Amino acid sequence: MPSSQQEVSVPQFCENLFFMILPRDLRDILLGDLYEEFHQRIIPEYGLQKARWWYRGQVLKSMRFYLLKRKGDIMFFIFSVIVFILLSALAAVLGGSLNHFINTPSIILVFIPPFIFAVAATSVKAWILSLKLLFIDQDSHEQKEIKEASRFLKVFGNMSLTLGIFYTLFGAIQMLESFAAQEMASNIILRSSSVCTLTMLYGIAVKCVLYVADQRIRNRFLI
Repeated sequence: MPSSQQEVSVPQFCENLFFMILPRDLRDILLGDLYEEFHQRIIPEYGLQKARWWYRGQVLKSMRFYLLKRKGDIMFFIFSVIVFILLSALAAVLGGSLNHFINTPSIILVFIPPFIFAVAATSVKAWILSLKLLFIDQDSHEQKEIKEASRFLKVFGNMSLTLGIFYTLFGAIQMLESFAAQEMASNIILRSSSVCTLTMLYGIAVKCVLYVADQRIRNRFLI
């Protein structure tokens, strides 16, 4: 056994997870208990390497229990978004190729301008607060602030959908003009049509996710 507890440090990554996820009161109690058992019982009995793996396992068990028992609604929200993305990707793969559904300019158009519009319609504070209300307990805020955060998500989602339709029509007009002038081959027309339609698809997807996020905030704080 080391001469002092300071000579052997616990896995730093695990401590960082504790600090990021668990509340301070619970974190301090668990860290103290794990730290003491890690040095006084586990290291002398199993050795340093096995003790480190034991510590990692205890951290994961503690966080899993906390997230499932205390944050089950948050985990289910994240799970629903992940399922939506995975099923959409699976449908794309089964239908042909996932690459056909990925277009960086379209993603930028339905994320960046709508985000700027939403911040302009509300505030930067509303954007930050919307993230906190989704994932962290923030019961001390006034109803006015909570409504502003909800409004940010609503504006963001609506503008993503609206601009998705706008840029799809914008691209369609350009292609029709080029087609009328016989400046583009038919295969290029079809490929360009697929790309410009993706902006509307992305806009609908963003609207769906942000609608659920907005409803989560409204349901949690009964606004």
